[in-house]
Amino acid sequence: MRAFIAIELDAPTRDALAQMLHSLQGANPPAKLKWVAPQNQHLTLYFFGALAPVRVSDVERAFRQAVNGIAPFEIMLKEIGCFPNAHKPNVLWLGVHEPSGTLQRLHQAVSAQLSRIGFAPESRAFTPHLTLARVPRHVNARERKLLGEWFVKQAPPALEPMRVAQVHFIQSELLPAGPKYTTLHIVPLIPTNARG
Repeated sequence: MRAFIAIELDAPTRDALAQMLHSLQGANPPAKLKWVAPQNQHLTLYFFGALAPVRVSDVERAFRQAVNGIAPFEIMLKEIGCFPNAHKPNVLWLGVHEPSGTLQRLHQAVSAQLSRIGFAPESRAFTPHLTLARVPRHVNARERKLLGEWFVKQAPPALEPMRVAQVHFIQSELLPAGPKYTTLHIVPLIPTNARG
């Protein structure tokens, strides 16, 4: 099974994202893009790829231990960019900012607990973001460059901060109609001194 650990977006944030995507799609991008629908957006903390169903309970225990003592916090979505860069973009993204360092600490705690039960740390550095669109493989180098230049000139969004109060363990099924997500487990964020 495909699965990942992520922060779910709240309804106001998804609505604001939908408006932002509608605006970008109407701004005449210089190449065809594969847009990611707002209901399919998550802030991923760890992606398993293939996960054996027998490991689900192990992951749930590790996941619960990882978030222990981490209090709710706020994130801000306010910067746009491209992976790997604006000259040859493959992914157009919306950056996630969290100045207190709690998001980074949460990611490190999740990775450390999963590593203890045999899951390899992710090879790439943690760059918190939401994927807005993917550039199809057939888009040539000239069009990619034009696309990157177009995207970084777009106005950054003015979205309200979003409060993060829980983390989700999610199964993903790739279906012809699009991905289907099933939440397997939710852990609330509660500071250590507030636990009974």
